[in-house]
Amino acid sequence: HPIVTVRHGKAGVVEVLGDGGKEDDEHERLSVVHVHIPRLTAEEAKSLTERLRKMLSQVRAAVVDWKRMLARLDQAISEFRYSAVPLDKKSVAEAIAFLEWLRDDNFTFLGMREFKYVGGEESGSLERADKPGLGILSDPDVLVLRRGTEAVTTTPEIRAFLHGPEPLIVTKANAKSLVHRRIYLDYVGVKTYTAKGALAGELRIVGLFTSTAYTRSVMKIPYLRSKAETIIAKSGFNPNDHSGKALINVLESYPRDEFFQVPVPVLRKHANAILGLVERPRIRALVRADQFDRFVSILVFVPRDRYDSVVREKIGAYLKTVFEGRLSAYYPAFPEGGLARVHFIIGRSGG
Repeated sequence: HPIVTVRHGKAGVVEVLGDGGKEDDEHERLSVVHVHIPRLTAEEAKSLTERLRKMLSQVRAAVVDWKRMLARLDQAISEFRYSAVPLDKKSVAEAIAFLEWLRDDNFTFLGMREFKYVGGEESGSLERADKPGLGILSDPDVLVLRRGTEAVTTTPEIRAFLHGPEPLIVTKANAKSLVHRRIYLDYVGVKTYTAKGALAGELRIVGLFTSTAYTRSVMKIPYLRSKAETIIAKSGFNPNDHSGKALINVLESYPRDEFFQVPVPVLRKHANAILGLVERPRIRALVRADQFDRFVSILVFVPRDRYDSVVREKIGAYLKTVFEGRLSAYYPAFPEGGLARVHFIIGRSGG
């Protein structure tokens, strides 16, 4: 993309000064992108214009509020560090390390929204706080958790998380990103507490993990490493012997987005099942339902020499029927050994 220096006027760019010069109050350096598209009808052109305006509006909102989002994240970290949070100290320390890791250029922050918890443990609910959202969540119509077009209410599952032992949760938002990559937004829910340690609500953060989240060892990423260390410790294997190394390899090759979301008991069960497939390859499906009942995640293993697009389509159609949903996504992979793996995501209730 060529960079040019321009001078702005009331009606936009009034003069292009070439590729030299510096940016100042009167001049701006712009990256020029020239896009060729087929001829559009008037209706198609109008639709494209509206989509571009929405996209640029979200980019602008994320950029304008970027420093505010970092400041709010720093506040959440300080609250965990210095407030009387009634949670396990080791879990809180790992949550702090994870939030600091996100801040260290491992997460693209696109939006934040605060919720307050009203009521008791069995019947309480989350309500939007009076504070305005930040970034793309400054738009009240952007919903992070929803089923169909409706916002997810405070279900027993959400209530269980809020009153459970974990300081935060990582999952996928229902909304797709219009910034950077056209994929479902990553959602980090952080519990908030009063100075006296009472549950105050939740800080919802949306954005995208950067490439390091997918390429770095799980043993070097806070939050993931605690899951991996727990599973390795409970396995009884020596990390340096054959079985221990095989288990670590299973964890490192586990779908990374899924690793962030899956609870430790389920991850441990799946890791042991995959270890068994290494020793005795066979057809197997490993299922996890999203705790907000928006989708089902299924890892399907089939013999590599029998796998092709026809088989994948048949499996996807079968899973859609079984889980009464729609095929939202699939991700084939070919790990070492005789099995192919396909990660299916089946959306439920419009999720």
